[in-house]
Parts: sequence; structure tokens; C-alpha cells
Amino acid sequence: MGIGDCLRRWYAHGRQRGVAMACAAAALLIQPPVIAQDDEDRGSGAINRPISAARLAHFWDFEDAEETLEAMPRNWFRSMHLPRDPRNPTWRPGFPRFNESKLVDTQAWERNWSLMLPTRGGSTSVMLARGVAPVQSDADLLISVMVRTDGLEHARARVVARLLDLENNPIAGAHATSDAVLSNGAWTRVAFELTGDPEAVSIQLELQLLQPTQLSTEEPLPGIVLLEDVNGRAYFDDLRVYQVPRIELTTQGTSNLTVAPERPRVSLRVRDLVGEQLHAELRVYDRHGRTVDRYSEAVSSVPRPIEWIPTLPAYGWYRVSVDVRDERSAIGHASCDFAWLSPPLNADADDARQFGIIIRRDPNELSSMLPGMIAQLGTGSLWLEMWSRGNGNEEDPWHEIGRVVERLLEMRQTVTFILERIPTHGRDAVRYDRDEVLMLMSEDADRWLDRLAPLLTRFGERVRRWQLGPTGSDAPFEHRDPAAVAERVRTALFRMIPRPVVVLPWVADQSVAGLALEAVTILLPRDVPTESIQSLAEQWRTIDDLAVIIESPDPELYGVAEAGIETARRAILAWEAGIPVIGIDSAWQWRSGRIHEAMPEPIFPIWRTLASMLSGRIPAGELPGTSGLRVIIAESSRASASGATPGLLVAWNESAEPEHATLRGYLGPGRVRVRDLFGNTRIVEPVNGQHEIPLTSEPLFVEGVDTALLRFRAGLRIEPRFIELRAERIDVEMVIENPWRSTISGQLRLNHPEGWQISPRAIQFVLQGGESTRIPLTMMLGLHHESGLRTLEAHVSLTGERSYPAGLVMPIEVELGLKGLVVNPAYRFVERADGGPPDLVLTVLITNIGETNRMLEVLAGAPGYPRKDAMLTDLPPGQAAVRRFVFENASETLRGQRIGIAVREREGTGRWNTRIEVR
Repeated sequence: MGIGDCLRRWYAHGRQRGVAMACAAAALLIQPPVIAQDDEDRGSGAINRPISAARLAHFWDFEDAEETLEAMPRNWFRSMHLPRDPRNPTWRPGFPRFNESKLVDTQAWERNWSLMLPTRGGSTSVMLARGVAPVQSDADLLISVMVRTDGLEHARARVVARLLDLENNPIAGAHATSDAVLSNGAWTRVAFELTGDPEAVSIQLELQLLQPTQLSTEEPLPGIVLLEDVNGRAYFDDLRVYQVPRIELTTQGTSNLTVAPERPRVSLRVRDLVGEQLHAELRVYDRHGRTVDRYSEAVSSVPRPIEWIPTLPAYGWYRVSVDVRDERSAIGHASCDFAWLSPPLNADADDARQFGIIIRRDPNELSSMLPGMIAQLGTGSLWLEMWSRGNGNEEDPWHEIGRVVERLLEMRQTVTFILERIPTHGRDAVRYDRDEVLMLMSEDADRWLDRLAPLLTRFGERVRRWQLGPTGSDAPFEHRDPAAVAERVRTALFRMIPRPVVVLPWVADQSVAGLALEAVTILLPRDVPTESIQSLAEQWRTIDDLAVIIESPDPELYGVAEAGIETARRAILAWEAGIPVIGIDSAWQWRSGRIHEAMPEPIFPIWRTLASMLSGRIPAGELPGTSGLRVIIAESSRASASGATPGLLVAWNESAEPEHATLRGYLGPGRVRVRDLFGNTRIVEPVNGQHEIPLTSEPLFVEGVDTALLRFRAGLRIEPRFIELRAERIDVEMVIENPWRSTISGQLRLNHPEGWQISPRAIQFVLQGGESTRIPLTMMLGLHHESGLRTLEAHVSLTGERSYPAGLVMPIEVELGLKGLVVNPAYRFVERADGGPPDLVLTVLITNIGETNRMLEVLAGAPGYPRKDAMLTDLPPGQAAVRRFVFENASETLRGQRIGIAVREREGTGRWNTRIEVR
């Protein structure tokens, strides 16, 4: 593996953890040590050159066993429980003496020896002696080790690093821990970073094999037994401590959000104590992973920031990354996600409540950023995980977050406090698992109200909404009577706060039938099909206070770009289905350390645009005649008396071929503005009275359209929409609706396909405001027409509050076929026994979904072949039949040709037609 490949792998891991130097190890882990030393000194940790002159500060390969003839490597000792005196440093319950670590030659990473930590029950620890591994003051370190576990099921292996001061005492907060490893017999590279400290003089390392009791950060519940391994081992080898550059990569502010007209400015600081000449290479990537700009500059020996204003093609989400290189390779990597936001669109605070976000528990030092982030997001509802933020030992457990909540309330945010986990302090923490919030709330209020009292006292006057458990919890669904629990909790809260609203968490695939649920937050999981949103919303109509949280698709599966687009489509369809409040579960990542900041996720600018475009608007139907396209009409919830206020279309391509994915038609009297999900806009002028807007899978917002006219177009239809192909007169009705509040008049003329007869073709109409009419039509259709969707063109002359252009073209869709039949043709090539060109075998599957038996004839015709037919004498309801037709030696002669298939009634005039192309 090359250095670049390794760097990219470590970068992907490090970015998820939000650590700037997590990938500095990429090249370091594979390049040879830069410290010259004899082989016999390599296992001792002794460095012959000053630390400041080397990347590799310390190295242990545990090959000194043959030289020292000792069971333990030099300067390492077993850390175990010696229960003589609790004040003794060796007082360490859970680390028994009989787990004897030692050097072994049965397993090794590269050479002959490794350090084995066994367990016969209990945990095992080996420590480096204090003061034997010096480090530079305030130097950032990267610890790397090869780990292998054998025979473990419950226990794990890990490494702990601590910085020590001049007195060899651990420095508070200056420690780091690797991931816990279970490798099942494979050697695994483990690396983690340790941020430097000005007081640091040396580093102490600890190698551990930990049982679940020592791994857990919480006390086990009474009666719960954690299983342990009693026969297993962990091996450690190739332990290295590197000194890495400190890289700080940011954009403006702590939120990494820049609002136009200001442009994003990248700031890079590199601090390196090794003293080598370094070079920084910066790149900016868009959400598709494409490089949009790059810049390089030598890193100055005098610490000063490198400032760079990248050239960005559009508003949106971006990632800036930097590779810091020495003469040989990349030795450091950092990245920062940022968003360039379009100028804000002022939305009414009440309207903005339709969109919101869940605020997971964040580091306390970052809570102060929340109001600014929410203000930029432009949403009006938020769910805040609160209960576990407090600490029972503090005088004011919610002091920091309390000030943030006050600011959010001043911004007129609708705040829901999520009681996500039972606090660890107090008697309730002993009886219940921390996630069993609803179980606790099912008890008498005296058992839990005192635990909630500090929150109620501080916020109860202004925060009315309290959610019992984390969003997406199954507990209410599994409870025998969740509505009764919610009512009991509401009654108890009413003792202390006015008009409380108790919210239950739910999941979309859990039925609400028969449950008297009043306030519910429903999680829409990513695996729920998008097409199910409308039907689910119908089931939720009985819930008075409803919010739906959309779980974003996994970007690892969808890709960063498509995950955001899919979330947007799901949100738009939820809005169209009438969901009153729609939220997402994340819009940024927190990054803490020397720099406390938030990094926006790609959904941040998308959610901002959705909130600004759809807040205060209501769906008003969909445009017909746009096969494969989804075009939703939106109008203001505060429409003028005439109903003719400029409105909005939300449009995207669902299934049309790209060459047919264009929205065409008269959308309004002049230019319209097209806005993408990131707020980028362009103007589309009408050409010959028609607007043309190409569409992709990414929703677009078309502003400035005449919604009343588009609603008129949407209401113009033929009923029934499904028309049977029969050699007889067919009676249908033309439906015309007036969406205006004033009288309209006009004429409609239908253009139809050749071979059709429609009477009358011209229709005069006069409709009062809000009135509709049905005009009888008679149709005669040619039997040769293919089944499926067909578009008729209605040329409309319309006069109302104003005159519209003459001859407005409005498509009307109908579907041709035979009721109760589903026909699926397919073909395949079959080799011939005589070696000639393969035959084409056409298979026609006919399914009777009607209520009566069908007598049918199946016909198939291909160019250059006689027509073939087959009978279906009696096809019962719910049954299917297959008919096959063989076209001999057709693999060459029929390629590029079309085969016609017809299914016709033997005792009637009905017919179903289609053609398939042979490829």
C-alpha cells in the first residue's frame, strides 16, 4: 500500500471522529523510523538524537527478551491488585495477580517477540514506568501499536496514554484511549492521538486487556452479571510514539458557515516542533467529491496562519482538506467541512415552526453556538435532549445550557425537552436501566417528579413540551397503554407548570390504530419506502399534535450528495402529505479540542432552503401530464382575496428518461426564478409563451408562477382517467374547475391522436368563483393504439381577472388498456440444436385481477414472420397464464425491430396492445 492510499484510509476514519490530526499517522505508520539507532537499542525506547529532531519519539518492538532474559521488557511492569492498603497505588480491584503478562515468541507482528497479556478471569494491565519516555512540552503525539486477540469473546484490548509533569504526576485531562479491539486472531493496527500540554515532560503508556466490568463507564444494575473471559490473550507489538504537526484548519467563525455576499475564507495554522521544512497543499471538494479549487504554500517556520479565499462555483456544502508534507511524504492531514449559504430569506417565526431539528447532547463548551446555528438554519422547532445533561452533584446542573435555552426561546423557537435517559444519580438510577424512561414515568409521580423538579423549576414556565424517551424509542409502542402514561405524566406536571404537553416517541412502522395518542414525535426510518409516506400520513390523521423526524439515508450507501437529495425528497413529500412539523436528526458535527467548532453536514444548507421555501406555504395539487416528473403546486397559506398571488412549484425527475425530463408550459406572465436545494438561483424567461426547465433527481423550486392558473391546469381532466380500448362508443366527462374566487370564461379545444374521434372537440365554459363543471364527451378509439398513458392537448383560451395568452396548451393524461388485466411480455434468445442463429422466444404473462373469468386470444407479430396466436379459454380471477411464441433464427433478423403483442377478448371488442424492442 502506498503512502497516499494509507493516508486516505486514515483520513476517512479520522474525519468521522472530527480530529484534525487523526490522519497524520498515515505516512508515519508505514515509513521507516527516521531515528538512527542500533538494533540492540530499538527495544529499549532509548533515542540517540534529541526528540526535537525526530518524528519517531519512542519505539518498542519487544525484541529485547533474548538479550535481557527477563519475562517483561525493560522499563515495563505489571499493574495488578495488591490489596494491602487502599491508599497504595497498587490498590486496583479487577486486576488479579495471577494474570501474568510476559514476552513470548509464539506470536509476533514482524520479527520474533511480542508482549502477551493473558486472562484467567479479571483484567490485565502492563504499564511503562514513569519518566522513562520524555516528550516535548506541548507536542502533539500519535500512538500506534499492532494488536492481536485470541480466545476472547467478552474482553477487549486497548492502549491508554497519559502525559506526566515534571514531578511524574498525570496531568489532568491530558490522556487518551484507543478503541477497544477484538481481532479474533488477526493482527490489527490501532492508532490514536494525544494532544500536547505545556506542562508535559514525559508520556506513560498502559497496555490493557479489559473485561466488560472495567470497560464499562457505568455501574452495572443490581442483579446484572457481566460475563467474563477466563481463557484468552492479547498480544501487543510494534508500539510507536510519533510527534506530529499540530494542524488547525478552519473557516470563518466557530460554525464554519458563511453567508453571502461574504465569501468563505480558509485559515490554516501548522505548528511543528521537529523543525523540518514543510509544505501545505490545500484542496476544496464539493459534495460530489470533485475538486473545485486548490492552493499550496510553504509552511513558515514562524507560526502564522495561511489565509486563502477559494473560488467556489456556487452556494453549497464543501470540504477543505490539507496535506502537510515533508521532503519524503505526507506527515499530516486535516479537513474541515463548511457551507457557503445564500442570502437569507426572511421567514415568519410562526411559519418556520413547520421545520425543525433534534439537538443531540453536545459538548457543554459548544452549547453556546446553538442559537447562532439555529438562526442560520432558519427553522423554528427543535428537540433538545436535556435530562442527562444535568449532574446531581452540581449546584446548578443546567446553568450553561439554561442560558442557551433562554436565548432560543427569545428567538421564538418551539422547544421540546427530550427526557432521553434517566440521570445516573438518584434512586431511580438504581432501579431502572437508564433508557427505561417510560417505565420510570409509569410509576407513581412521587418516584420521579423530584428528579425532574430542577428542570421544571427553571424552564417549566416557558417550555411546555416534554418528550418521554429518545426519538425513535420502541418503549411507548411496547407499553400496554402509552396514552394513559402520557396523561398521568401530564397531570403530574400540571402541579408545577402551566399547560404541559407530554409527547410520546414513536416509529413510523408501528401502528397507531386504536390508540388515543395526542402528541407524538414519529421517527421515519431510512428504510421506510418513500412512496409509503402518503399512506402513513393518512394513518396519523387522528394525532392532534404530530411531528415527523426524517432519518437521513446512510451516506456510505447513498453517497454524500444523494443522501441529502433523498432526505429533501422525503421531507417534501411529508410536507405535501400534510405533516404539520417535520424535523431531521442531525445537521452538523461537533468538533472539540483546541478548537471548539461545529461543522455543517450537507443537509444543513438543504434544510435551510426547504424551510425558507416551504414554510408558510401549503400544497395545492400536482401538475398532470408530466409523465415521470413530480411537480407539486404550492401556494401561500395567506393567499390574497383573488387567489392570484405568485406561488411556487416544487419539481424533480422521478423516472423519466433524461431527454424527456423537462417541465414545459406557461407558468406565469413573465420570467420565473429557479432555485436549487442550496439556494442558487437562475432566471428562466418564457420563449414563445412557454417556460422550459430541465429537471434531475434533485428537487428545484420555481418561484413566481401563477398558482391559480396551474391549479386550473391541474384540475382539467377527463374522467374516468382509465379508458378501455374497445371498438364502440365510449362516454366520458371533461372536468373543469375554477380555482379563482372570481368568474372565469373561455374556450377549450381538444387535440387528439390520429384515429381518435372526440365529440364535441370545442367546449365553451363560464364558471363562477370556486365552481366546477362536467361536460359529457363521446370518444371512439382506434384499436391499433398501444395501451398505457396517452397525453391529449387542450388548447385553452381563458379570461378572468386578466386575459391570458390565447391557446394555452394544457396536457391531459388518460390511460388506455383493458380493465382487470395485467400483461407482462418478455423475450429471450435460445440456442438451436442445429447450430443456426438462436431463436427468439417471446413470453407473455397475463394476470386476471378482475372479478370474472376471461376468454382471451393472444397475438404476436414481428417483421418478416407470420402472425402467431394462442388461446386462453378460461382464465379465472386471481390466476395467471403464460403463452410462448417462438420466432426461429431471429437473433439477427429481429435485433433493432419491434414485436407487437395484443390481447383481445374473444367475446367482446376489448383489446390490449403493446410493442417491445428487441435489443
